[in-house]
Amino acid sequence: MAALTVEDVISRSRHGDALADTALRATARFLGVGLAAVVNAVDPSHIYVSGEITSAWDRLGPVVRAALDERTLEPSRGRADIVVVPPQGLPRLRGAAALVTTPAFAAPVVARHVP
Repeated sequence: MAALTVEDVISRSRHGDALADTALRATARFLGVGLAAVVNAVDPSHIYVSGEITSAWDRLGPVVRAALDERTLEPSRGRADIVVVPPQGLPRLRGAAALVTTPAFAAPVVARHVP
């Protein structure tokens, strides 16, 4: 049996496959929950989302937003604009994410030798 791609699941969902639709909605919910953790930690004004899943953003965006709104700690958090970036913009998005998050997550000292 061949593995399904994200595009296959999206296509099946759009054609009425309930299992595919459930899988996409669950993925969107988990994405929203994960984004809420980031929003609670750093409170960004914009969230950039890219990848294959964005081709179904018309259906999944509201699910992501609902999970994000449900999981943020303060009502004002989670109101960050969610910006969908076309897949060809992904290399720049990865670079931008690395530049922004490195100072927050990089440890100045990874380990110390204790004699």
